[in-house]
Amino acid sequence: MVSKVFVCTGSCGGMVSESDFKKGKTTCGADNCERYGKPLIARVLCPECGDTYTEGTKHECEDGD
Repeated sequence: MVSKVFVCTGSCGGMVSESDFKKGKTTCGADNCERYGKPLIARVLCPECGDTYTEGTKHECEDGD
């Protein structure tokens, strides 16, 4: 089952769960990231491959070869 997460699209690649986001972790907290203090972006987390993607878009797990 996929889950909703919130990610930083900057170099830190930070990610928080939906529950952490609702508790107030809504911006990038990595002071060495160029998106520090900027809002996290909603994504869907694939349970099979661990990739995140925009809700409503088609996702296929990469083979890795």
